[in-house]
Amino acid sequence: MSKILILSFANISRTQKIFFLLMGIMFIIQGVFNLDYKRFYILALVQLTLGFINVLYVFVLSSKIDYQTFIELKDDEIAFKKNYFSKVVNLKASELVSIKISKFNILIKTQNQEYRISLGDLTYLQRINDLPVFLQALEDFKIKHKIN
Repeated sequence: MSKILILSFANISRTQKIFFLLMGIMFIIQGVFNLDYKRFYILALVQLTLGFINVLYVFVLSSKIDYQTFIELKDDEIAFKKNYFSKVVNLKASELVSIKISKFNILIKTQNQEYRISLGDLTYLQRINDLPVFLQALEDFKIKHKIN
């Protein structure tokens, strides 16, 4: 029994990456040329800042980071990744104290920590099709392992 619910993923095309990179380079070039004029010094700093942010954004998106967030039920453990830059957390059923389900969150408590997993990024189709099946599997998991 392995059920997985994809919470969100960032997907950006090559065209968008190229657009952001070119826009960043253009901002940097404009900012450098505007530094010569004292009247446009603040504008030059803003353009340089925006340019570097755009180039950094493309660099981060082009790196090999896995942008998918998910929650997965396995036979005797729950694995989840809460946000893009965190590690995958694996919790054994014996470590779990309680699992509470609300409309927009799943709250998982262990002896030492509390994890709140947001369901706010789900699409409409995921809420209609995938979420009820996953929540039923989660309820079965709770009953099977006697978790509150």
